[in-house]
Amino acid sequence: MFDSILKHLTHDPSDPNKFYLIEPHLLYTSDEQAKDYLAMMQSTQYSSGFHTPTVQIIKSHLDDLFEKYTNGLSFVDLGPGYPDKALPVAEYFQSKNQDFDYYPVDVSPEFLRVSEKAMQGKATKVLPIQSLFETCQDQLPKSIYEQKPLVICLGLTFMNFDSQVILNLLKNLAGQNGKVLIASELITESKTVDDILSQYDHDETRDFSFGLLKQMGVQADDVVYKPQFKNHRVEMTFQFIKTPVPALQNKGLKVGSEIVVAVSYRYRLEDLKVLMNKNFKTHQIQLSDDKSTAVVLGSIK
Repeated sequence: MFDSILKHLTHDPSDPNKFYLIEPHLLYTSDEQAKDYLAMMQSTQYSSGFHTPTVQIIKSHLDDLFEKYTNGLSFVDLGPGYPDKALPVAEYFQSKNQDFDYYPVDVSPEFLRVSEKAMQGKATKVLPIQSLFETCQDQLPKSIYEQKPLVICLGLTFMNFDSQVILNLLKNLAGQNGKVLIASELITESKTVDDILSQYDHDETRDFSFGLLKQMGVQADDVVYKPQFKNHRVEMTFQFIKTPVPALQNKGLKVGSEIVVAVSYRYRLEDLKVLMNKNFKTHQIQLSDDKSTAVVLGSIK
């Protein structure tokens, strides 16, 4: 496990003391990490900022988003965790006596168990797929591109990737006729960068973010947690205050070095609109009441 994590370590060429270990899937490779994530989701300080508003947007705009799908839907849920964004959609199609075929995709067996259990009795079909997003297409039934309309849901996980990288991946998964569902918290006059950072500055987020270093033999008192906003994104950062484990020393880390273990990009609404107009053939944006969270459904060019 150590080597499989360490191979993703990169170094900031402009800063000899800064390192990155930010492949998103690395945060969910163990059941303990998955459970820490679910615990973090129970934190009001974290979830109320953008997770809860995203669910509310979907619930409030089900007709706007899905009314025209009258022949049922195939729904691929990338990184479902607890599938609170997919459940309202499943219940919407259930209320119309229409099929809703559900395909949760995750590297974490724990998340797949959680999502499958939550969706029982809601979806017409549930087929969990344990895979990276980049390789899951080989495991998806070919029929999803030929029968019902298709939606690829990434939700707020969209924020954990460089936008062009993830939009290219979503385009490949959706194919010519499928649509994608993404979400993002927005920087606004009333929700500043400092407000966004405060959502990450609590024990549950620290514990979840530290899970990756823990797997590598780092002790909790070897580091201090320092969430920062740089490069248009939140960077969940740990700084070493004690000598790192030998394998990390061999990679150049030392006392004072910072290692970023997760990132989460943020956009202003005008920038998100530019990004959508550039990459989507058609799309609609639904906003939370305070306009600080956006849900986008569209077809990528």
